[in-house]
Amino acid sequence: MPTYYHSTTDDGLKALTSGSPIRSGTFLSLIKDGSQQLPKRPHRLTIQIDDESHIQLYWDWIHSVGRDTTFPGKFWNDWRVTTSPIIEYTIIEIEDDPWG
Repeated sequence: MPTYYHSTTDDGLKALTSGSPIRSGTFLSLIKDGSQQLPKRPHRLTIQIDDESHIQLYWDWIHSVGRDTTFPGKFWNDWRVTTSPIIEYTIIEIEDDPWG
């Protein structure tokens, strides 16, 4: 099963742990270290997502929405973006203050 890492806020953690969908446009990383370059929010989640049909490579997504293609960082090849809400996922681990 594919595993992703995602940084989130207190409100995002509350929403995801209560079963709300992962929103469209959410950044994910395939490797834990890659999530350090995502916005540094107070929680890092390890998430399994079985259906990857709504997850796109970072570069493909950034070109499709017309955003600046400045090199985003060391782990950009490991970044993914959701293209529509993801309803079915499993939170495997929640890390509080992973940057501290």
